[in-house]
Amino acid sequence: MGALAKTKIIAIQLALQAATMVFLEKRTVEYADDGYNSRKLSQFMNQCLAHRTCYNISFWDVGYTYEVGQTPTGDWIGERSQGEFEYNP
Repeated sequence: MGALAKTKIIAIQLALQAATMVFLEKRTVEYADDGYNSRKLSQFMNQCLAHRTCYNISFWDVGYTYEVGQTPTGDWIGERSQGEFEYNP
């Protein structure tokens, strides 16, 4: 897989997205209450953070999700989760 872009970083980003190894999306999500306070975390992130973005990075047997946003003072904060699965081509 390849990609053409004006800069190397954008070309790599586009190639990873084309290979479905990286997904980028803007988020405003409400989670169901699952006993882990994910609804409260989601509400906080939706109300208090700007430029909220979710990065999903997927490899053959493990995936990482980073949900980040920018505070009013300009700092970036977020949370990371990891999932493992069996690769079955």
